[in-house]
Amino acid sequence: MVAVTLQEPNGDSFRDVKSLATDGTGKFDFGKVAAGKYRMVFSGPRGFCHVTVPSKLSEKGWGGFKLVLPVAASDSCPEDCDERVKIDEAEL
Repeated sequence: MVAVTLQEPNGDSFRDVKSLATDGTGKFDFGKVAAGKYRMVFSGPRGFCHVTVPSKLSEKGWGGFKLVLPVAASDSCPEDCDERVKIDEAEL
C-alpha cells in the first residue's frame, strides 16, 4: 500500500486536505473535493521514492491515471529520485 496526501496551495506552501492509503491494487479515492489546483504526495514503502504530482481537478471530478513509484537507490530515497521522476501537471 502507498500513502497518498492531497494538498492545496496555502500562500508559499501547501496544506494537507486529505490523506489515505491505497488499497491492495493501488486504487484510491479522495471523494468529493472542490475543483482547483492541488498536488498529490505519494509515499511508498521503504525502498521506494516519494513522488509529488501537481494536479488540476476539473469540474467533472476525478479522472484516472497510473503511477509507478521508482525504486530508490538506497533505503533513504536519495535526492536523485526527484530527477528520475518527471511529472508535469496532471489534469483530472
